Amino acid sequence: MFLDFEIRANLNALNALYLGEHKLDPVKQPLYYSKLAVIELNGWCEEAIDFLIEVWISIICDETEMKRKLIKEYVEPKSSCSFVTLKKMCIGLVGEILFEKIFDEADGSSSCAQRLQTKLNELSKHRNDIAHVHIGPAARPPIDAPSVTLRNLESIRDCLIEFENSGSEILKNFRENILSKS
Repeated sequence: MFLDFEIRANLNALNALYLGEHKLDPVKQPLYYSKLAVIELNGWCEEAIDFLIEVWISIICDETEMKRKLIKEYVEPKSSCSFVTLKKMCIGLVGEILFEKIFDEADGSSSCAQRLQTKLNELSKHRNDIAHVHIGPAARPPIDAPSVTLRNLESIRDCLIEFENSGSEILKNFRENILSKS
């Protein structure tokens, strides 16, 4: 028999909160909001990575049908927001040599690519750690306050912008060089 008292109580409390019927247990309420913030940031990062890949697809390719094929291959399969996933998508799209060039360019003096790698991997691990446990009396991994998650958003966003800009510039130059030689 599975003991579901705690999770059932948690889900009922969330449903009642959703319906506006009552407030959550004051001890659990911050944990729910903290967990939700991490899950939200993770989802936003997945969408931002997809957007980055779509921008690069638009730079690489003019043909609409080929763009659709590349989006189906690299953007549609959702898996995670880890840097490993981003790297696989990028290498599949532009190759390892161009990816390394983009990474080095984005890293520059600000170490932005390295920070992006660290932040995405930390976020992915944190999300996985908290997503696989419920809020209850048993020991659970610590959950960051929403303010910490918000600071992580700022850092990840800034690094994604720099990474996308570096990649876009390199890919535009690469494409121009290829087209000028043909």
